[in-house]
Amino acid sequence: LAIQDYYAGGVRVISSEATAYGLRFPFIKGQTLASQVSMARFDRDAFVARVNERLDIVLNVQDKYRVPFHMTPAFEAEFGPAGLEGVPALNPANIDALFSNFIDNDQGIFCIDCEWLCRFPVPVNFIKYRILLYLYVTQAHAELEGTPLEEMLGWFGLTEEECALYWRMDDRFQQHVHGEGRRYVYPERYRKTDMSLAFFRQALHDRQVQIADRDVQITAHKNEIVELKKVIRAKEEGLHKL
Repeated sequence: LAIQDYYAGGVRVISSEATAYGLRFPFIKGQTLASQVSMARFDRDAFVARVNERLDIVLNVQDKYRVPFHMTPAFEAEFGPAGLEGVPALNPANIDALFSNFIDNDQGIFCIDCEWLCRFPVPVNFIKYRILLYLYVTQAHAELEGTPLEEMLGWFGLTEEECALYWRMDDRFQQHVHGEGRRYVYPERYRKTDMSLAFFRQALHDRQVQIADRDVQITAHKNEIVELKKVIRAKEEGLHKL
């Protein structure tokens, strides 16, 4: 269950109800924090500033939930071995604190999806990594003009060594959630390379399936679909010119 006082700084966690298809969250009108990051014309300093402002929001939890990391059997079962003893961690930890899961409107900022709440310590930087990874894959790659994922992550203080570990941890988590034959995953071959048209078609399809299954997140996911369609259209136009 979500923790209503989890966030500091006025962010409110929306209560959910269990259904046959998973958790249901009420519809909240507004802008996702992800949509606020997008820029018509890319500027690295402005991009980093915008992302950091929103990282400060989604990682700003109450002090009582901040702990030093220590390995637990539950963590290792979900993410594998880490070797990160003593680093800053959250317990419990909302590991799906993606910008697309936060809605900003004139009433404040709302966390609309707190489904993956781990009741054991999880390193803060791993949560930060996941936020940035999915921001890059779902929208930022189109604005970064070919900048590799690892380079973008370095703008936010994540080392290559950390990223390699977090990639493995997230891949193991994805296997746990979606299974080894999963489609909704971002394979190794898309790192440090331009992503293929087929990948974007698959990502678009998977996002549309998610919308059908989780109608309470329609507003957030529509924004991501628009961005994916733009990328597909641009790539198709580029192929036609060849």
